Amino acid sequence: MTFQLIESCKDAIPEDIAKEVLSVDSIKGAVKLQLLKEINDQCQSLCVRTRGEPSVLKDTSVEALESVEWCNVMKEMKNRAPDILDFIATVAAPRLKKNVDAQVPPVCMVYAMMMNQRWQELSLVQKIATIILGVGHSSKKTFERMRSLGICQSRANYLKTMDVIGKHSFTTVFLKS
Repeated sequence: MTFQLIESCKDAIPEDIAKEVLSVDSIKGAVKLQLLKEINDQCQSLCVRTRGEPSVLKDTSVEALESVEWCNVMKEMKNRAPDILDFIATVAAPRLKKNVDAQVPPVCMVYAMMMNQRWQELSLVQKIATIILGVGHSSKKTFERMRSLGICQSRANYLKTMDVIGKHSFTTVFLKS
């Protein structure tokens, strides 16, 4: 049976085959389950401390905060989580607009929020948003509202981060000169 199915598909158009196969509910469910498993595996490979290569979102050092670039987050999605990138791009940017670069930060922010929800240590983007809110003198209530949405960290984390940045700057400026 499997051999006959494969033989009959050899000369067909892949999109037509997919459409027909997905019209069968039980097969559609099995395909969806397999795709979700692959997405889970992609996410899991990014949530590591020692084995493998951790996500770029895990490095929240002062150096990483100073040199963060959306293109690095986008490269990670493209190379290590392509199914997630396809999903987010399909939902958020179905038609490429004239200014493609303007679509990169929102797509990366959605990815960062989802990955931070999965594993709290993937918090680079949330830490940057926290610094932006703090420097902008946002209220404690604003911090809590944004934190509950997964956009930033707490005001207490902002104060800790600024202490670390201050100590790093002091060391860089005064002790290395």
